[in-house]
Amino acid sequence: MWESYCLYAMKILLLTLMFLLFSGCSFADSEVVEIRVFDPEFNVIKVITEKDEVARVLALWEVAEESSEISLHPLESRDLYKVDFYSESSPLSGRWLYVESGHYQRLSKSRMETFKVKKVSELNERLGI
Repeated sequence: MWESYCLYAMKILLLTLMFLLFSGCSFADSEVVEIRVFDPEFNVIKVITEKDEVARVLALWEVAEESSEISLHPLESRDLYKVDFYSESSPLSGRWLYVESGHYQRLSKSRMETFKVKKVSELNERLGI
């Protein structure tokens, strides 16, 4: 009982810290200068450098909610696209795993939270998927 309460309290604390970190700062306002999209075989399928198009993709990317429907793992046999955000200051900077259903998560050695975008078909189109 006590362990489940501590786990719940830690989750609430983590979510609160994440909210405080990201509230007031929009990914679209961050200085992402390039977005590179790779297919499941690591072929580059799209490179986005135009500032307006980068902002459109970021606006779609950030309108997402946490999802427990799916867990993305690079070693599982799933058609995973890779989306790289290039920036010196954005919290998005780095590689993200993405599937056509609109689910994404940061590539990491540890298990990360999975999110799902709201406008899946529009984001897929902009990413060239």
